Amino acid sequence: MKKLLIAVLSIVMTLAFSLSLTACGKVYTVSFVTDGDVYQAVEVKSSDAIEIPADPVKVNHTFNGWYLDDGTWQLPVTEESLSEMEITEDFSIYAYFTLNTIEGVTFEGKTFTYNGTEKKIEVAGLPEGATVEYNPSNVQTDAGVYEITATITKDNYETKTLTATLTINEAQMTGIQFNNK
Repeated sequence: MKKLLIAVLSIVMTLAFSLSLTACGKVYTVSFVTDGDVYQAVEVKSSDAIEIPADPVKVNHTFNGWYLDDGTWQLPVTEESLSEMEITEDFSIYAYFTLNTIEGVTFEGKTFTYNGTEKKIEVAGLPEGATVEYNPSNVQTDAGVYEITATITKDNYETKTLTATLTINEAQMTGIQFNNK
């Protein structure tokens, strides 16, 4: 009877140990997602530390961190917060980006009276490192109305397009009289 009890206890303990190893050995996938695509997937056991991958790069955007909630950006993720999580299933972590936009730039129209000299309008508040291209030229001499587009570019920023009107009115001739003969 004693041998039977020892045998049963031995089987139960072996089974319990096996189950505990199986539970500890369960592997989960943590997917780091950028714009709907998996940037990096990491396979971990529930007790493993998860290392956050290098920051992803997206043209014209700034990376603002990893988040558990896609779209609302209320639950940021850090290596510390991940180390405190109990992992019991596969899950995703999402990259949060903001669009880099060129701010503080203005392009205002002007009106001049023709006098034979060049007239021009220019973008104001151009940030350092930005360039501007005008189409047609922002410099005109002849009387007329010119709709000018300014295209502003800067590395890793969304291109900004502004439009303004350059008007050169005809000069009024005064002080001249013609005699009819």
